[in-house]
Amino acid sequence: MSIPEREVELDVDLNPDIHSGAGIGELGASAVDEALVELAPTAVGTPKARGTWQLYLRRFRRNRTAMAGLVIFALLALFATFGELIAPYDYLNTDFMSLTAPPRYE
Repeated sequence: MSIPEREVELDVDLNPDIHSGAGIGELGASAVDEALVELAPTAVGTPKARGTWQLYLRRFRRNRTAMAGLVIFALLALFATFGELIAPYDYLNTDFMSLTAPPRYE
């Protein structure tokens, strides 16, 4: 009985000098070490395969712009949900007759 082989996708650019002009020496061994950790055999002796969603989430977490967008989206969702606590004035009770009046202290 043979064990079926699984494909393992590496999320490491092994030739970084094409894109950034930097060599492996300048980047350090962290990317290469991380690739080797992913290929490290498990107890059975086969490489640990990651699921599709795990690969998507990993790539998403590494993208700083995507994470900044997620934080901004989460803040907007929180403000929309708890907007009454931030601005306790009801938008339906606007006095349109005094829109041109100067500001006053009530």
